[in-house]
Amino acid sequence: MQAVTCRGMARAEAVLATAEPDGDDLLYEGEPLTTERLRREVDAEMARHGIRSAGNTVIGAGETAADLHYTGIDHISPGETVLLDISPRGPHGYYGDLTRTFAVASEGGWERRAFVAVEQAHETALEHVEAGATAGTVHEEAAAELTAHGFRIDSSDVGFTHGVGHGVGVSLHEGPSLRADTPLDPGNVVTIEPGVYDPDTGGVRIEDLVAVTEHGYERLATYPVRFTPVAPE
Repeated sequence: MQAVTCRGMARAEAVLATAEPDGDDLLYEGEPLTTERLRREVDAEMARHGIRSAGNTVIGAGETAADLHYTGIDHISPGETVLLDISPRGPHGYYGDLTRTFAVASEGGWERRAFVAVEQAHETALEHVEAGATAGTVHEEAAAELTAHGFRIDSSDVGFTHGVGHGVGVSLHEGPSLRADTPLDPGNVVTIEPGVYDPDTGGVRIEDLVAVTEHGYERLATYPVRFTPVAPE
């Protein structure tokens, strides 16, 4: 399931990588690229592999990348963050879940600083995933990393505004919560998804789906983490 989710992400990244900056737009196949077009490309790619999106492909750009559940239509501009959260449901009822954030022709600034902070928080959180670890510790360690980079924690709309992860299975959101004071068990399947947001600028989130093991974790599928999209070879 997660492998097909990665295929959808790869399709989106390929589109972004081949889009050409043109003023305030990115042109793809001669037309301004929108979040709706990108969503269609993702969903069509997964459908080619027998998986439907279940209406759960969330793509925001610029300010709407700070909306955790955005499904509207926006033009995508050079330099702004494009956040893609893909969580289809497979034929046996289990969900995939994967988030990446890209920017085309970025000049740095808040977007780059946020990406570096979130990437390091993601790595830190993963280092604390193992059977027997307190679930809430994973969140606390990610939050501490983001605080060290100057981002606010537990605000309602700016900074790190949500928990670092949750269980995924036959429901997209189920236990265990990674803010709970309970131990992780072998076989738990959880997301690791730190993020930071600014409604006036954008959002950055990186999410992987992992299975808890006795001595750490196993990714259910692997997808590269990078700020600038890369076209397939």
